[in-house]
Amino acid sequence: MSLTAGGLVRDLHQNSQEKLIKGLKAGDEDAVIELVFNYSDRLLRAATVILKDQYLAEDVVQDSLLVAVSKIEQLRSNYLFPWLYKILVSNCRKKQRRKYWNMLEFWPHNDLELVPAFAVDVETQIIEETLNQEVFSAISELPLKYREIITLYYLEQFSLEEISSITKEPLGTIKSRLHRARKRLKQVLLERGKLK
Repeated sequence: MSLTAGGLVRDLHQNSQEKLIKGLKAGDEDAVIELVFNYSDRLLRAATVILKDQYLAEDVVQDSLLVAVSKIEQLRSNYLFPWLYKILVSNCRKKQRRKYWNMLEFWPHNDLELVPAFAVDVETQIIEETLNQEVFSAISELPLKYREIITLYYLEQFSLEEISSITKEPLGTIKSRLHRARKRLKQVLLERGKLK
């Protein structure tokens, strides 16, 4: 066990994940409820950004959680979170191939607020909400492969190595895709006058 506070939290989190995985493999209903309770909101946020449709994202998250529960025996590590995202990204890609998403302009803002709960004042909160909406709107204009990488790296804070595993793409591809995604996002924000 690590002596640092971060190490202690990480060790406790790892122990709870191992317990959850054992429960899922044993078919424990409480473990399934815990899985849904602990991960569905984060999965929904990521799927909504990738797909640009909250309702479709809800379906994808449900499908992904069902797949995770039904295929839990295929999990070979004690790291549930990256495995869930691998399933989610795969399901998002399947949905993406079935529709003409570039015609959709719908962008739900309600569930994607990233404003801290302890905002200093109303004016600061409004400015941050506006900025977040502009950034999410700009992300929604990016092609799917760039939305995925931005979501996984910045919103979900996966490492490049974890993203490579989740997307089944080589690490070099992930690095160059992130670089191009940043440039495209910056370009969109510059065109909208949100950056100088």
